[in-house]
Amino acid sequence: MEQRFTLAGLTPIVAGVLLGLAILAPAAMAGRLSEDAKRCGGETNTIEADIQLAAARDVWKVLPALGISPELETDNRPAHLIIFRGEYKSSGISFARPGAPDRLSQVVCVIQEDGTLILYVNVARDGSTFSD
Repeated sequence: MEQRFTLAGLTPIVAGVLLGLAILAPAAMAGRLSEDAKRCGGETNTIEADIQLAAARDVWKVLPALGISPELETDNRPAHLIIFRGEYKSSGISFARPGAPDRLSQVVCVIQEDGTLILYVNVARDGSTFSD
């Protein structure tokens, strides 16, 4: 006896699988932070965007309001750009300026190809081209 499955018969099964994936995917992805994201503080802060740049100097294409950053302006090497949402807890990351506050906002992290990590604070989102 031949068995046939119709699309209508599979719809509840497919819907259930898709719903399960929609529920589990964010939880699974949360456990898969890149090493760069971890170095930047991604384990204790909310990542708004995680972008691989073909060249570090391209950061202004994403964040035109970043301001002056001579260390990136001529860097043609790939870089990793991580943009944080909301308040940023700086645990485990030391700032060059003594007495820097423990909590910051509008933080952007760039990791250059050689591993150099640069944190920028109070970066305006005006004209930004990334999306949540």
